[in-house]
Amino acid sequence: MPDVRSVTAVGGRLYAVARQGTALVVATSSDAGRGWRRTTVARAAYRTPELALIPGADGSAYLVVTRPLAAGEPGVVQVWRSTRTGWTRLVDYSRSTGSTPKFSSAVGEGNGGILLADGSAGGQIVYDTGRSVNLQLPGSGPWDPPLIPTVLRRGGDTVAAITADGGHLLVRHDHQAAWTIVRLPA
Repeated sequence: MPDVRSVTAVGGRLYAVARQGTALVVATSSDAGRGWRRTTVARAAYRTPELALIPGADGSAYLVVTRPLAAGEPGVVQVWRSTRTGWTRLVDYSRSTGSTPKFSSAVGEGNGGILLADGSAGGQIVYDTGRSVNLQLPGSGPWDPPLIPTVLRRGGDTVAAITADGGHLLVRHDHQAAWTIVRLPA
């Protein structure tokens, strides 16, 4: 597939996503890449600055589709989840009259769903049920820049995020809405 934008491995499966014309196509392999099955997940007439495949904690994969926001950065437009029979759309911001979350990174949630790092509001969890929840931003002192999580990584039941300023680490445990702030050494 030309124009592969993201790849991930979940359990014994490989996933690759590409844009082919207006089609967003995910190829899946369960035999270490010897054979592939392609599925058109969605169509997007707009430019997609980012297509991200994120491994889920339950063996599924999530596809985050973006579109350019007013300032040009990627904004989440749809989130899809792989199932045994294909792909299911969890959220669709394309008809939203409000702003959509900015996208910088994501990780699978241990309790089902995906955690998106939002470049302006902190973060949002989109659960497998389609429900979404905004995370609380940690408070910062008057001398600190806004503590926006950008790069997310998961380890067990903990998510760690490096902030946009590069000077703080945010730590969050599953089922918690708040982040613990750790100042990184200068």
